Amino acid sequence: MHDIFTANDNCLVLLDEPETSLHPTAQKKLINFILEQCKNKKLQIIISTHSPDIIEGMPKESIKILYENIDTGKVNVIENVYPENAFLHIGRSFSNKKIIVVEDIFAKLIMNKILEKNNEKGLFEVKFFPGGESRVKHEHMLVYSKEDDYKHFVIFDGDQRSTKIDISKLSQIDKTVENLEVLVKNIVSEAIKFNHDSGRPEQKKELMLKYIKFHHDCVFYLPKKTPEEIIWDDKVLEKADLSDDQKLKIKGLNEYKAKFNYFAKYNFGNNTGQYQKSAFEYFLTRWINEQNNDYKLIQSMIDEIKQI
Repeated sequence: MHDIFTANDNCLVLLDEPETSLHPTAQKKLINFILEQCKNKKLQIIISTHSPDIIEGMPKESIKILYENIDTGKVNVIENVYPENAFLHIGRSFSNKKIIVVEDIFAKLIMNKILEKNNEKGLFEVKFFPGGESRVKHEHMLVYSKEDDYKHFVIFDGDQRSTKIDISKLSQIDKTVENLEVLVKNIVSEAIKFNHDSGRPEQKKELMLKYIKFHHDCVFYLPKKTPEEIIWDDKVLEKADLSDDQKLKIKGLNEYKAKFNYFAKYNFGNNTGQYQKSAFEYFLTRWINEQNNDYKLIQSMIDEIKQI
Protein backbone atom coordinates (compact mmCIF):
# COMPACT_ATOMS: atom_id res chain seq x y z
CA MET A 1 0.00 0.00 0.00
CA HIS A 2 2.91 2.34 0.77
CA ASP A 3 4.37 1.81 -2.71
CA ILE A 4 1.03 2.63 -4.34
CA PHE A 5 0.57 5.69 -2.13
CA THR A 6 4.02 7.02 -3.02
CA ALA A 7 3.88 6.10 -6.73
CA ASN A 8 4.19 8.87 -9.28
CA ASP A 9 1.17 9.94 -11.30
CA ASN A 10 0.31 8.00 -14.48
CA CYS A 11 2.34 4.95 -13.42
CA LEU A 12 1.72 1.32 -14.26
CA VAL A 13 1.51 -0.79 -11.07
CA LEU A 14 1.64 -4.61 -11.04
CA LEU A 15 0.27 -6.50 -8.01
CA ASP A 16 0.65 -10.26 -7.58
CA GLU A 17 -2.07 -11.75 -5.37
CA PRO A 18 -2.32 -8.85 -2.90
CA GLU A 19 -5.00 -10.79 -0.99
CA THR A 20 -2.35 -13.03 0.61
CA SER A 21 -2.77 -13.07 4.42
CA LEU A 22 -5.72 -10.63 4.24
CA HIS A 23 -9.19 -11.57 5.44
CA PRO A 24 -12.14 -10.70 3.11
CA THR A 25 -12.99 -7.38 4.79
CA ALA A 26 -9.38 -6.25 4.55
CA GLN A 27 -9.28 -7.29 0.89
CA LYS A 28 -12.27 -5.07 0.13
CA LYS A 29 -10.69 -2.16 1.99
CA LEU A 30 -7.54 -2.70 -0.06
CA ILE A 31 -9.49 -2.54 -3.32
CA ASN A 32 -11.24 0.65 -2.20
CA PHE A 33 -7.84 2.17 -1.47
CA ILE A 34 -6.50 1.07 -4.86
CA LEU A 35 -9.50 2.52 -6.70
CA GLU A 36 -9.09 5.80 -4.87
CA GLN A 37 -5.42 5.98 -5.84
CA CYS A 38 -6.25 5.12 -9.45
CA LYS A 39 -8.64 8.05 -9.53
CA ASN A 40 -6.35 10.51 -7.77
CA LYS A 41 -3.11 9.62 -9.55
CA LYS A 42 -4.45 8.23 -12.82
CA LEU A 43 -2.65 4.95 -12.18
CA GLN A 44 -3.11 1.83 -14.25
CA ILE A 45 -3.05 -1.16 -11.91
CA ILE A 46 -2.94 -4.78 -13.03
CA ILE A 47 -3.74 -7.36 -10.35
CA SER A 48 -3.33 -11.14 -10.50
CA THR A 49 -5.66 -12.78 -7.99
CA HIS A 50 -7.50 -15.92 -6.96
CA SER A 51 -9.85 -14.04 -4.64
CA PRO A 52 -13.53 -13.40 -5.46
CA ASP A 53 -13.53 -10.53 -2.95
CA ILE A 54 -10.91 -8.71 -5.01
CA ILE A 55 -12.96 -8.70 -8.23
CA GLU A 56 -16.40 -8.24 -6.68
CA GLY A 57 -18.07 -5.21 -8.23
CA MET A 58 -15.52 -4.81 -11.00
CA PRO A 59 -16.81 -4.10 -14.54
CA LYS A 60 -16.52 -7.05 -16.90
CA GLU A 61 -14.18 -5.08 -19.17
CA SER A 62 -11.56 -5.07 -16.41
CA ILE A 63 -11.56 -8.83 -15.81
CA LYS A 64 -9.48 -11.28 -17.85
CA ILE A 65 -8.96 -14.99 -17.21
CA LEU A 66 -5.64 -16.59 -18.17
CA TYR A 67 -5.48 -20.37 -18.45
CA GLU A 68 -3.25 -22.94 -20.06
CA ASN A 69 -4.57 -24.74 -23.11
CA ILE A 70 -3.45 -28.32 -22.47
CA ASP A 71 -3.53 -29.18 -26.19
CA THR A 72 -1.34 -26.34 -27.42
CA GLY A 73 0.68 -25.57 -24.28
CA LYS A 74 -0.12 -21.89 -24.79
CA VAL A 75 -1.86 -19.49 -22.45
CA ASN A 76 -5.34 -18.45 -23.57
CA VAL A 77 -7.19 -15.34 -22.45
CA ILE A 78 -10.92 -14.96 -21.84
CA GLU A 79 -12.04 -11.34 -21.80
CA ASN A 80 -15.13 -9.44 -20.69
CA VAL A 81 -16.04 -11.79 -17.83
CA TYR A 82 -18.59 -10.79 -15.20
CA PRO A 83 -17.37 -11.14 -11.59
CA GLU A 84 -20.06 -13.67 -10.68
CA ASN A 85 -18.83 -15.99 -13.44
CA ALA A 86 -15.08 -15.46 -13.31
CA PHE A 87 -14.19 -18.37 -11.04
CA LEU A 88 -16.60 -20.76 -12.74
CA HIS A 89 -14.33 -20.66 -15.77
CA ILE A 90 -11.63 -22.37 -13.73
CA GLY A 91 -13.98 -24.84 -12.11
CA ARG A 92 -14.38 -23.22 -8.73
CA SER A 93 -17.54 -22.14 -6.94
CA PHE A 94 -17.96 -20.27 -3.66
CA SER A 95 -21.46 -21.10 -2.50
CA ASN A 96 -23.23 -24.25 -1.38
CA LYS A 97 -26.56 -22.96 -2.61
CA LYS A 98 -27.99 -23.93 -5.97
CA ILE A 99 -28.41 -20.84 -8.11
CA ILE A 100 -31.50 -20.21 -10.20
CA VAL A 101 -31.07 -17.64 -12.97
CA VAL A 102 -34.19 -15.95 -14.35
CA GLU A 103 -34.83 -13.29 -16.98
CA ASP A 104 -35.91 -10.32 -14.88
CA ILE A 105 -36.90 -8.92 -11.49
CA PHE A 106 -40.52 -10.10 -11.79
CA ALA A 107 -39.55 -13.74 -12.34
CA LYS A 108 -37.16 -13.40 -9.40
CA LEU A 109 -39.99 -12.08 -7.18
CA ILE A 110 -42.15 -15.09 -8.05
CA MET A 111 -39.37 -17.61 -7.39
CA ASN A 112 -38.35 -16.03 -4.09
CA LYS A 113 -41.95 -15.85 -2.93
CA ILE A 114 -42.49 -19.56 -3.59
CA LEU A 115 -39.19 -20.48 -1.92
CA GLU A 116 -40.14 -18.35 1.07
CA LYS A 117 -43.59 -19.95 1.22
CA ASN A 118 -41.97 -23.39 1.40
CA ASN A 119 -39.10 -22.40 3.72
CA GLU A 120 -36.55 -23.24 1.02
CA LYS A 121 -34.77 -19.91 0.53
CA GLY A 122 -31.75 -21.31 2.34
CA LEU A 123 -31.29 -23.89 -0.42
CA PHE A 124 -31.32 -21.51 -3.38
CA GLU A 125 -30.20 -18.12 -4.57
CA VAL A 126 -32.24 -16.53 -7.35
CA LYS A 127 -30.47 -14.11 -9.71
CA PHE A 128 -31.17 -12.11 -12.82
CA PHE A 129 -28.76 -10.12 -14.95
CA PRO A 130 -29.26 -7.01 -17.09
CA GLY A 131 -29.64 -8.08 -20.69
CA GLY A 132 -32.35 -10.69 -20.07
CA GLU A 133 -32.62 -14.03 -21.77
CA SER A 134 -30.24 -13.25 -24.63
CA ARG A 135 -27.36 -12.54 -22.26
CA VAL A 136 -28.09 -15.73 -20.34
CA LYS A 137 -27.93 -17.78 -23.56
CA HIS A 138 -24.82 -16.12 -24.98
CA GLU A 139 -22.77 -15.74 -21.81
CA HIS A 140 -23.96 -17.52 -18.70
CA MET A 141 -25.03 -20.85 -20.18
CA LEU A 142 -21.64 -21.12 -21.90
CA VAL A 143 -20.05 -20.97 -18.45
CA TYR A 144 -22.59 -23.04 -16.52
CA SER A 145 -22.42 -25.89 -19.04
CA LYS A 146 -18.76 -26.47 -18.10
CA GLU A 147 -19.57 -27.30 -14.46
CA ASP A 148 -18.75 -30.87 -13.50
CA ASP A 149 -21.54 -30.88 -10.92
CA TYR A 150 -24.39 -28.65 -11.98
CA LYS A 151 -24.99 -25.84 -9.57
CA HIS A 152 -26.64 -23.27 -11.85
CA PHE A 153 -30.10 -23.62 -13.32
CA VAL A 154 -31.98 -21.38 -15.72
CA ILE A 155 -35.70 -20.69 -15.72
CA PHE A 156 -36.78 -18.78 -18.81
CA ASP A 157 -40.17 -17.20 -19.37
CA GLY A 158 -42.62 -19.46 -21.16
CA ASP A 159 -42.29 -17.54 -24.43
CA GLN A 160 -38.76 -18.98 -24.75
CA ARG A 161 -39.92 -22.60 -24.58
CA SER A 162 -38.21 -24.92 -27.06
CA THR A 163 -37.54 -28.60 -27.66
CA LYS A 164 -34.88 -30.27 -25.54
CA ILE A 165 -32.34 -32.62 -27.08
CA ASP A 166 -30.88 -35.68 -25.36
CA ILE A 167 -27.28 -35.93 -26.58
CA SER A 168 -27.17 -39.63 -25.71
CA LYS A 169 -29.61 -40.20 -28.58
CA LEU A 170 -27.55 -38.34 -31.17
CA SER A 171 -25.70 -40.38 -33.78
CA GLN A 172 -22.09 -39.71 -34.73
CA ILE A 173 -23.37 -38.09 -37.92
CA ASP A 174 -25.44 -35.70 -35.80
CA LYS A 175 -22.36 -34.74 -33.80
CA THR A 176 -20.49 -32.85 -36.48
CA VAL A 177 -19.68 -29.21 -35.71
CA GLU A 178 -21.98 -28.06 -38.49
CA ASN A 179 -24.95 -30.11 -37.29
CA LEU A 180 -24.41 -29.16 -33.66
CA GLU A 181 -24.41 -25.48 -34.58
CA VAL A 182 -27.85 -25.98 -36.10
CA LEU A 183 -29.09 -27.90 -33.06
CA VAL A 184 -27.89 -25.20 -30.66
CA LYS A 185 -29.60 -22.51 -32.74
CA ASN A 186 -32.81 -24.54 -32.76
CA ILE A 187 -32.93 -24.97 -28.99
CA VAL A 188 -32.15 -21.37 -28.04
CA SER A 189 -33.37 -19.56 -31.20
CA GLU A 190 -30.04 -17.77 -31.52
CA ALA A 191 -26.62 -18.54 -32.97
CA ILE A 192 -24.17 -19.01 -30.09
CA LYS A 193 -20.43 -18.44 -30.54
CA PHE A 194 -18.13 -21.09 -29.10
CA ASN A 195 -14.87 -19.36 -29.90
CA HIS A 196 -12.96 -18.59 -26.70
CA ASP A 197 -10.90 -21.78 -26.66
CA SER A 198 -8.24 -22.90 -29.13
CA GLY A 199 -10.66 -23.05 -32.03
CA ARG A 200 -9.97 -26.75 -32.71
CA PRO A 201 -13.07 -28.55 -34.07
CA GLU A 202 -13.00 -31.28 -31.41
CA GLN A 203 -12.91 -28.73 -28.59
CA LYS A 204 -15.69 -26.71 -30.18
CA LYS A 205 -17.77 -29.87 -30.57
CA GLU A 206 -17.23 -30.77 -26.92
CA LEU A 207 -18.36 -27.30 -25.81
CA MET A 208 -21.48 -27.50 -27.96
CA LEU A 209 -22.39 -30.94 -26.63
CA LYS A 210 -22.00 -29.67 -23.06
CA TYR A 211 -24.17 -26.68 -23.91
CA ILE A 212 -26.92 -28.89 -25.35
CA LYS A 213 -26.72 -31.22 -22.35
CA PHE A 214 -26.98 -28.28 -19.94
CA HIS A 215 -30.03 -27.04 -21.82
CA HIS A 216 -31.59 -30.50 -21.55
CA ASP A 217 -30.80 -31.02 -17.85
CA CYS A 218 -30.85 -27.57 -16.29
CA VAL A 219 -33.10 -25.25 -18.31
CA PHE A 220 -36.74 -24.87 -17.34
CA TYR A 221 -39.64 -22.66 -18.38
CA LEU A 222 -42.30 -20.75 -16.52
CA PRO A 223 -45.81 -22.07 -17.20
CA LYS A 224 -46.95 -18.93 -19.04
CA LYS A 225 -45.33 -16.53 -21.48
CA THR A 226 -44.40 -13.88 -18.89
CA PRO A 227 -44.34 -13.55 -15.09
CA GLU A 228 -47.03 -10.85 -15.36
CA GLU A 229 -49.40 -13.30 -17.04
CA ILE A 230 -48.81 -15.89 -14.31
CA ILE A 231 -50.03 -13.76 -11.42
CA TRP A 232 -52.56 -11.47 -13.09
CA ASP A 233 -56.10 -11.98 -11.75
CA ASP A 234 -59.15 -9.94 -12.73
CA LYS A 235 -60.72 -10.81 -9.36
CA VAL A 236 -57.87 -9.01 -7.59
CA LEU A 237 -58.34 -6.04 -9.91
CA GLU A 238 -62.05 -5.90 -9.08
CA LYS A 239 -61.29 -5.60 -5.36
CA ALA A 240 -58.76 -2.79 -5.87
CA ASP A 241 -59.68 0.78 -4.96
CA LEU A 242 -60.00 1.98 -8.54
CA SER A 243 -62.87 3.54 -10.46
CA ASP A 244 -65.03 1.38 -12.72
CA ASP A 245 -63.67 3.22 -15.77
CA GLN A 246 -60.09 2.54 -14.71
CA LYS A 247 -60.82 -1.15 -14.15
CA LEU A 248 -62.58 -1.37 -17.52
CA LYS A 249 -59.60 0.22 -19.31
CA ILE A 250 -57.15 -2.18 -17.67
CA LYS A 251 -59.29 -5.21 -18.52
CA GLY A 252 -59.39 -4.09 -22.13
CA LEU A 253 -55.60 -4.18 -22.49
CA ASN A 254 -54.15 -7.20 -24.28
CA GLU A 255 -50.61 -7.05 -22.88
CA TYR A 256 -50.10 -8.07 -19.26
CA LYS A 257 -47.15 -5.71 -18.89
CA ALA A 258 -49.47 -2.88 -19.92
CA LYS A 259 -52.05 -4.02 -17.37
CA PHE A 260 -49.50 -3.69 -14.56
CA ASN A 261 -48.30 -0.39 -15.98
CA TYR A 262 -51.75 1.14 -15.83
CA PHE A 263 -52.55 -0.47 -12.49
CA ALA A 264 -49.44 1.19 -11.04
CA LYS A 265 -50.46 4.51 -12.57
CA TYR A 266 -54.03 4.39 -11.22
CA ASN A 267 -53.36 2.73 -7.87
CA PHE A 268 -50.09 4.44 -6.89
CA GLY A 269 -50.21 7.55 -9.04
CA ASN A 270 -46.97 6.62 -10.79
CA ASN A 271 -45.91 3.96 -13.29
CA THR A 272 -42.13 4.18 -13.06
CA GLY A 273 -40.12 1.02 -12.40
CA GLN A 274 -40.45 1.00 -8.62
CA TYR A 275 -44.22 1.45 -8.75
CA GLN A 276 -44.58 -1.24 -11.40
CA LYS A 277 -42.71 -3.53 -9.00
CA SER A 278 -45.13 -2.50 -6.21
CA ALA A 279 -48.06 -3.29 -8.49
CA PHE A 280 -46.56 -6.71 -9.24
CA GLU A 281 -46.08 -7.41 -5.53
CA TYR A 282 -49.70 -6.36 -4.86
CA PHE A 283 -50.92 -9.19 -7.11
CA LEU A 284 -48.16 -11.62 -6.11
CA THR A 285 -49.08 -11.46 -2.42
CA ARG A 286 -52.61 -12.54 -3.27
CA TRP A 287 -51.55 -15.11 -5.89
CA ILE A 288 -49.15 -16.95 -3.60
CA ASN A 289 -51.90 -17.91 -1.17
CA GLU A 290 -54.06 -19.57 -3.83
CA GLN A 291 -51.41 -22.15 -4.80
CA ASN A 292 -53.07 -22.64 -8.17
CA ASN A 293 -51.87 -24.89 -10.98
CA ASP A 294 -49.15 -22.47 -12.12
CA TYR A 295 -47.83 -22.35 -8.56
CA LYS A 296 -47.73 -26.14 -8.46
CA LEU A 297 -45.93 -26.33 -11.81
CA ILE A 298 -43.22 -23.94 -10.61
CA GLN A 299 -42.91 -25.81 -7.34
CA SER A 300 -42.45 -29.06 -9.27
CA MET A 301 -39.57 -27.42 -11.19
CA ILE A 302 -37.95 -26.44 -7.91
CA ASP A 303 -38.38 -30.00 -6.62
CA GLU A 304 -36.76 -31.35 -9.78
CA ILE A 305 -33.82 -28.96 -9.43
CA LYS A 306 -33.29 -30.14 -5.85
CA GLN A 307 -32.78 -33.68 -7.16
CA ILE A 308 -30.14 -32.75 -9.74
